[in-house]
Amino acid sequence: MIAPLPAILDTPAAGPLRATLRQAVEKGQPLLLDGAAVERIGTACLQVLLAGREAAARSALPFAIVNPAPALVEMAALAGLDDLVTV
Repeated sequence: MIAPLPAILDTPAAGPLRATLRQAVEKGQPLLLDGAAVERIGTACLQVLLAGREAAARSALPFAIVNPAPALVEMAALAGLDDLVTV
């Protein structure tokens, strides 16, 4: 199942996003995220997504952000995290 990311991924969204990703990893679920709806993303949520990717890798779980919106692609590139999203 691919879970959609919310439109606004700012600092207040980082905590809930972290909890969601952590819960999925603890349950052994792959982290497959749809980034199509993302309109705005800040560095806090980029850090959470990066940590989620690392946690998934440590648990041998798949991680992917598919259908990334332009805002997500742009911010990932600005942060030097081009490989975080699947274009």
